Amino acid sequence: MIGGVTFALIAWGAIVGVFAGWVRGFAGFGFSVICVAGLVWFTSPETIVPVVFVLEILVTVFVWREAFINLDQKWLKNSISGSLITLPLGAMMLVWLPEATLKLTVSILLFVGALGVRFSIRSHWPDTFATRFICGALMGIFSGISASGGVVGAMVMSATGLAPKTLRATMVYMLLFSGVYTLICLSVISMISGQSSSVWSTESWVWLCVLGLAMLIGLHLGGKKFKKTPSNDYRTFVLNLIMIISSVGIIRALSHKPFE
Repeated sequence: MIGGVTFALIAWGAIVGVFAGWVRGFAGFGFSVICVAGLVWFTSPETIVPVVFVLEILVTVFVWREAFINLDQKWLKNSISGSLITLPLGAMMLVWLPEATLKLTVSILLFVGALGVRFSIRSHWPDTFATRFICGALMGIFSGISASGGVVGAMVMSATGLAPKTLRATMVYMLLFSGVYTLICLSVISMISGQSSSVWSTESWVWLCVLGLAMLIGLHLGGKKFKKTPSNDYRTFVLNLIMIISSVGIIRALSHKPFE
């Protein structure tokens, strides 16, 4: 046992981290949701969630140059504008509203939305300022509620027919912003509520090391897979992944197993 974490749990966490990193390296999103979904059964969500947010921020160090080349600045600026307004609302909802209700609602909306786009994959939503702003607004709410803003953003961006490389690159910077802004909002809300803003412990550092190393392996493997994947297969993978993740969320919410 290391820092209160058993070796069996560390091994499981490494597997989850590699898979989550692979998904992030391939799709450009999904690391946080998969880590939280895979580990919350066995450890405190209050320990895991801050760790994966920190890793989402740190991952930008390894991919920012490649991502900057394919970055869509209009998508980034317009989406951030929407998130600036709604992310604090999502964080407040997470703190003050019943968690089970929130998780079930979020998961159902994700599943229905992804299912609809999945079966209308040949059609495209208009790539306008309104679409980009609404995408950012939705990302903000979902990031604050359940750390799932990335899957919402990928769903909307995929539906507009954004090129996979551009979607993936833009998502890197959008998730960087969401991670930093979410941590700031949660810290402020925590202090206003009179709670301790510090959530780090010895166990947190253990998970940071385990998931960080596993993430690096997964990112490398996922990035190689992305370069060999046709555009249509990429969009299908994104939507299928969202449906799988949201299905797990519905099951957890109905069984009163919180994500965070």
